[in-house]
Amino acid sequence: MDFFVLFVLFLTVLAAPVLSVYLYAGKILPSACAITPYAGSSGFIALAYYAHLVPIAVLVVIAGFVFASSHERKVKKIFSLFVLAFSLWLSGNLITLVSENPLLLHAVRLVLGFLEIAFFVLAAYFVALFSFSGRPPFWIRFLLLAILLVPIGLVFQGGFTLETLRTLCNPLQEGYLAVYRLGAEAVVLTLITYSWMLLPQATIPKKPFHAMTASLFLFLSIFALSSFFASLTAHYEILLYGLLALPIFIIVLVYAISNLELFKMESFGVQVLLYLILLIISSLFLLTDSGTGRFLIGITLLLAAAFGYLFQQGALREVSQRHSIQKLAEELEDSNARQEKLIHFIGHEVKGFLAKDQSTFAALAEGDGGTLPGAATALAENALLETRTAVRVVTDILAAANLKRGTLALQVAAVDLEKLIAEVVKKTRPAAEGKGLTLSLTVDSQDRPYSITADAGQLADHVFRNLVENAVNYTPSGSVDIFLKKAPSTTLGAGNKVIFSVKDTGVGITEEDKKRLFTEGGHGRDSQRVNAHSTGYGLYIAKQIVEAHGGTIRAESEGQGTGSTFIVELPA
Repeated sequence: MDFFVLFVLFLTVLAAPVLSVYLYAGKILPSACAITPYAGSSGFIALAYYAHLVPIAVLVVIAGFVFASSHERKVKKIFSLFVLAFSLWLSGNLITLVSENPLLLHAVRLVLGFLEIAFFVLAAYFVALFSFSGRPPFWIRFLLLAILLVPIGLVFQGGFTLETLRTLCNPLQEGYLAVYRLGAEAVVLTLITYSWMLLPQATIPKKPFHAMTASLFLFLSIFALSSFFASLTAHYEILLYGLLALPIFIIVLVYAISNLELFKMESFGVQVLLYLILLIISSLFLLTDSGTGRFLIGITLLLAAAFGYLFQQGALREVSQRHSIQKLAEELEDSNARQEKLIHFIGHEVKGFLAKDQSTFAALAEGDGGTLPGAATALAENALLETRTAVRVVTDILAAANLKRGTLALQVAAVDLEKLIAEVVKKTRPAAEGKGLTLSLTVDSQDRPYSITADAGQLADHVFRNLVENAVNYTPSGSVDIFLKKAPSTTLGAGNKVIFSVKDTGVGITEEDKKRLFTEGGHGRDSQRVNAHSTGYGLYIAKQIVEAHGGTIRAESEGQGTGSTFIVELPA
């Protein structure tokens, strides 16, 4: 059953004891034995009106705006019910302090305890909605409903009403209801604390929730204690002290609504809300002739105006910033989408032209079109190398774009890594020899065969070839040594792992550059000075592909000028 329906049922049941007192108590209670109204000074009466009417007016306006403006259906419903129950309690408590009708006093005091339990339960459910993303677990909902429905069962039994009527001239003694109410409120405060502690699991802004929940917990705790002592001593004016924390809760609530948009209200609604609150507080001047009352209302009005101005400015600033950020995010998303389309269009077009050029220069260099003069052959070979480099750059950019979009699919099959790496070394050897470097491949023969399940094309082009070519490009002199072996796996699951490593005597890697090595577009400080064709995407792509195969990749170097070693580990 919907929580709203249950609450309406609860309020309907409350009418039973009230009507019974009004309709029948006159026949039971002797006229000479009426309950004596509270006799307070005019200053106290003014304070009572102030402490009850101002919160009622302000909370009702806040609830109205939340209900009308918020898009969170369940949240605004429960918050509005909380305000309704608390406003009814405030109205009833005010009657007990200022009314001179003994029968009315008796009837109202009869239901105050039930209303108190109701708004405590609704407060806990309200907090739980945020902590559990709009759906508190069943046990919390069941417990809160049980707390709410037990007093209704007492009313249906009729014992509570008759017991109260039989007290006749004695002060109202709530007995077991007071004890039950205190226990229920303790359980509710515990649930609020529990929900508060679970907030990191939720997806709402933390700051406004913490501020509002802390103020709500403080108010309810003070209120519960003052209510208990009021019932214990039959001095119900003690409840006034429990209401002293209410302005703090209201101020923080408006802060949460306006400055941090806890209820997702727009700036216009917040401004109107604040102006209406000021208007309602001002109208209270018409309700009292007491100097004390007017003074208190005036102080409240000044404080509300000051805080209202700050909240309004904060709300306008926050909403403006949010709209700007949202607009920028939309523009950035659109720009990124168009940029990706442009990159892929240009990339594929350029790659197509380069592929044709590569085929042409390869044919010329290999003499397919006839024997070329020595100088022409050298030019064709150099053009072929440059074209291959250009193809590599375009391929890296397209691969990085695919990785970002999550569209890179692996075509896995049985792969002989030794054969694959030997082919990579063969293709890279001319560039190494052109720089006077020694390029070697050492394979541990005892660990053959080196067969794994992988995407041969991705590993060859974006991992092995990338690492070998990088070693050649960043080694001015000396050697590039490649090793392939197996070892027991301790991090890649059961069985063995294949270890591919490339060791060079090149420029080395500084600690600062190590932090950027495998990041998108991550250039070393001097990388483009040594290799003008560096895109910064090669190692980023290699890392993504290795990890997609369940492996790891890392770099080792003792610093600048000491060479480096890149190590790839793949499950065998």
